[in-house]
Amino acid sequence: MENQLKNYSFHRLGRSYVKGYDKRGRKEYGFKETYRTKAGDFSPEEWRKTVLQAIDDAGETDLLEKIKEHCRKHCAWLRKEKDIEEYSMECLVGRAYLHWEDFKGGVQMSETKNEQVEVVETVPAKMEFRLINPTEDGFLRTIKWNREELEAAVRAKVASYQNVVYTEDNLKQAKADRAELNKLTDAIEERRKRVKSIIMEPYTTFEAEVKEVLELIKEPVSLIDAQIKAFEDQQREEKKKSIRESYEEVIGDLAAVLPFEKVFESRYLNKTYKLGTAQADVKRKVEKVRTDLETIDSLDSKYKLNAKDVYIKTLDLSKALAENKRLSDLEEKLEAEKRRKAEQEAERKRREEEHRRQEEARRAEEERQRAETARIEVEQAAQNQIVPEDVQDGTNQPETGISGMKSVSEQAETGTIPWENESAPVSPMGRAIESIERQAFTAAVDPFAPKPEKKARVRFFAIGTKAQLKGLVDYMKENNIKYGKVE
Repeated sequence: MENQLKNYSFHRLGRSYVKGYDKRGRKEYGFKETYRTKAGDFSPEEWRKTVLQAIDDAGETDLLEKIKEHCRKHCAWLRKEKDIEEYSMECLVGRAYLHWEDFKGGVQMSETKNEQVEVVETVPAKMEFRLINPTEDGFLRTIKWNREELEAAVRAKVASYQNVVYTEDNLKQAKADRAELNKLTDAIEERRKRVKSIIMEPYTTFEAEVKEVLELIKEPVSLIDAQIKAFEDQQREEKKKSIRESYEEVIGDLAAVLPFEKVFESRYLNKTYKLGTAQADVKRKVEKVRTDLETIDSLDSKYKLNAKDVYIKTLDLSKALAENKRLSDLEEKLEAEKRRKAEQEAERKRREEEHRRQEEARRAEEERQRAETARIEVEQAAQNQIVPEDVQDGTNQPETGISGMKSVSEQAETGTIPWENESAPVSPMGRAIESIERQAFTAAVDPFAPKPEKKARVRFFAIGTKAQLKGLVDYMKENNIKYGKVE
């Protein structure tokens, strides 16, 4: 009969349906719940009637009453007697009561039932953790509750609000509907929290008890751990000492350049790292540094010390050589820049000198041209502007007569030499002639030589044929008579 009772263990199925319309034309939903079992599908009422009869036939009515009494004391979420009875029947057919620690009724009333505990054979001195109640396969796997029933009822309830439109006239109804839904939410949440509290209560107690036991173990573990650590530290120090001895065997004159800390690695002290391997690695590093420093010393560069300084800091030969190249390239670049500036300065000075010479040549040429122009103008003046004073008014005079002229000596005696009379107006051409005359009269002469005859200046112009005038000019040239243009 026990097997028949197990066949009535169920899971709920439910569906909602439209059962009609309210006064506002809104749909009203109903909910139909079905208990599915191995013995078939039942409605909740049919299942209760059938199972009550099966329990009575099995002679377990008294057991059901004990289970109901237990549920009243321990299942606070079951408030209605109908719910208590149904839950008790469900626990009976599913034999869940066999795993209740403080419930012995089922074992006492059934000779075929034995308390299920995890039995572990142990020797007296052996410490093991054993679960007595519930066993590992007796823990709560699922929480059974009327999900389908409640979900269908909630769906039916909330469906009636899907198309609701509230107005100012029915604002009171809107508030009432909201309050009703909030009340439903609070009720479900309160029940959920209560179930969680009940389920967690034994675990919370269990966890605290286990932690108390663990605390007893921690104290000796700490003492043992401290001793083990001290022993391991001693081993590590001895290993490090041996590695240092290997270092000192080969370091020689590199001790100041390569201290032990630069070649030592903490991984050498790991248990998995052999002492011989660590010693060989340290020696290899020292020899490599020695070789690298010799390579740097062999460089034909004045920056070897800079490169060596970089190597000592990094122990990287490529970086040291790169530093040497960088400094050499920089020096070459600075020298090239210096040469370029020197060339630019030399070119600037060359251009300035060339410009100065060109300017001097230009000025000399201008002086020469001015002197040549003055000479030509004097000659032209002598040829074209020698006219007697008495014909300046335009009257016809004999072409061969020259009147109104004073001799040079007479002009000199009367002090009428223009270049000796600074107040007399003189034209630019006259000033040029005057300059020439001054130079001639102020030239250095032998003091013992006879003094030259004092010369005088007369202003005149002549009128004659071209041949006559040319002859006059030739005569003045032959006799070294200076002449010039009359303004």
